[in-house]
Amino acid sequence: MAPVNRNIELQVRALMILEASRGAGITPLPAEVFHNIAYFANILAPIYSAKALDGKVLRLKNGPYYPELQNQLDWLVLGGYIKISNLQYHYLDDLNNWRVFADYELNIEKASSTIEHLNSWRSEYEMFTFLKKLTLALTELSDKDIINSNEFDATYADQSVDFGNVIDFGEWVHDNPSVNAAEFVQESLPNYLITKELKLNFYIRHLSQKLLMGRVAK
Repeated sequence: MAPVNRNIELQVRALMILEASRGAGITPLPAEVFHNIAYFANILAPIYSAKALDGKVLRLKNGPYYPELQNQLDWLVLGGYIKISNLQYHYLDDLNNWRVFADYELNIEKASSTIEHLNSWRSEYEMFTFLKKLTLALTELSDKDIINSNEFDATYADQSVDFGNVIDFGEWVHDNPSVNAAEFVQESLPNYLITKELKLNFYIRHLSQKLLMGRVAK
């Protein structure tokens, strides 16, 4: 089987994130929320034995951002598959560049047949299932909390990696503190079989509690 083109993989991931968020009732997605979900889709993918598109991420003060994924998101907007609103541009010092900020949602009239095809695409079944579970779990958080959640994520918040440097969790170094934290519930209850969904929900609930404690501390 021929390898899938990288740009196609990124477009598929973008469409899946937006469809999963639509199903979870959190649409349209602000750009920062979209990239945080993309980050969690990469960092927590091993829980569902799903494929992470990136095993690394640049640690930025503004949170996770995937330039390649954003580029393909923009192409999908131009193609009419995605609708945008609230379009803005902001200069970010740690990127030393301008970045697009907008709210994104699927154009169902244009994208419905593509989404139907993706639902039957067996090679992406695990990832699509995982994304749907992930976005449902994230409905516990507000958009603002999803944006700020990386501040407490066990991998992204690792202060041994300075802002502007790459966090490697699966590219060369296979050390994933976020998955380790999610797996902790199974280790704590060795006599019970904890499902993948419970592990995922446990970790998102953990982030939610950290966010709440952070607000109380302020």
